[in-house]
Amino acid sequence: ESEMNEYLTGKKGYEVLDGGKTSFWSVWRQDENKRVYSNIVFQTNPSKFCPESYNSFTGFENHDDSVAPIVESESKFFEVLRRVTVKPEIYEYVKSWFAHIIQMPFKKTNTAIVLYSDTKGVGKNAVIDGMTNILGEKYFGILEDIDDLTKNFNSHLSNKLIVYGDEISFNAKKLSDRLKAVITRPYLNLEKKGVDAIKVEDKTNYIFTSNNEHCFKMEKGDRRLYMVNCIEEKLPRDLSTAFYAEIEDPVKLKQLFQFFKNYQQEEMSYEIGVTAPPETEYKINLQYEDTAAYIQMLYKATATFSNRKISSTDLHQMAVEYAKKNHQSANFTVHHFGTMMNKYLSEIKKRTKTGNMFVFGTTTETRKMLFKIDPDYYRYIYNLEKTETPSFDSVDIQEDEQ
Repeated sequence: ESEMNEYLTGKKGYEVLDGGKTSFWSVWRQDENKRVYSNIVFQTNPSKFCPESYNSFTGFENHDDSVAPIVESESKFFEVLRRVTVKPEIYEYVKSWFAHIIQMPFKKTNTAIVLYSDTKGVGKNAVIDGMTNILGEKYFGILEDIDDLTKNFNSHLSNKLIVYGDEISFNAKKLSDRLKAVITRPYLNLEKKGVDAIKVEDKTNYIFTSNNEHCFKMEKGDRRLYMVNCIEEKLPRDLSTAFYAEIEDPVKLKQLFQFFKNYQQEEMSYEIGVTAPPETEYKINLQYEDTAAYIQMLYKATATFSNRKISSTDLHQMAVEYAKKNHQSANFTVHHFGTMMNKYLSEIKKRTKTGNMFVFGTTTETRKMLFKIDPDYYRYIYNLEKTETPSFDSVDIQEDEQ
């Protein structure tokens, strides 16, 4: 009681406000028993919780084990997701990807999902809205511009489990390598204006939508992008209405959360965060489209080389001109070009006193040689079925002009 009187009268040096009241801040600041923290963290792994650290991760608002999981076949969220993703294996992967984030928020998926459709209003954004509500807006960040991923002063994207990029533009190609590093990085430098950068764990996963088919530069062997070619039909209004009614219902959200919290893969086994995502037909086609210009030249303009002897230097110059004419990258060195030509044209390379010479046969002979080297790419270029035996007759194939 005497201590309280001292608090109230200000005898211990606390600030006394008008009316004789004592400042709470003044009392708390000088209290020896007040709770203090050594640092601020975003720790999503329960086994690493530390009482000395203030944890900005406070769990999921829709986590309620007293609620039963929603029945998948009766859920409008899953009906829309299944419709948007079109193929069963893609539907299962996206479902597993989101379940991983809820079940193991401390372990990144290391894969970004890209939802593409040329048609607007198919339901891509509806899927994102559903994920946002299930996960909780607190842990969901939004990219206003793809460039924000690599800019300084990035605190608005920190402490998020998912960051969403809406309608990603063609500019993403310019940031391809840096973007892919962001997807898998274990740490980031958190920067605020006027404050020194600090190194923090990065648990963020990424999902993008786009109406641009070639929004990302795609390379063979890429493990970080899961490309989804979505349905090209608009989401029916009645389904959209029922969908949003479900994801705005507090009870339904808890049921959806419980579904993902308890979801176990059955038909397919995706080791999210460990192995590369399965290839989609859309991704494979994009990889083919991003094939180096000099390889495309060989396959698309084969008749240009018919019965000709072309030096390595001249062939390199032809490749540069082809790249520029077709608005492709001509940024390849003579050395790298020579290495790749040795791989593709070793059968017809001849050494001369003045350097390497490539002795091309007929168009048909050259096509057969190229098919033997890369039959899948050959079939893609000439729009053939996967197991179809090609015709090498020049009249059956429309080629680019060199």
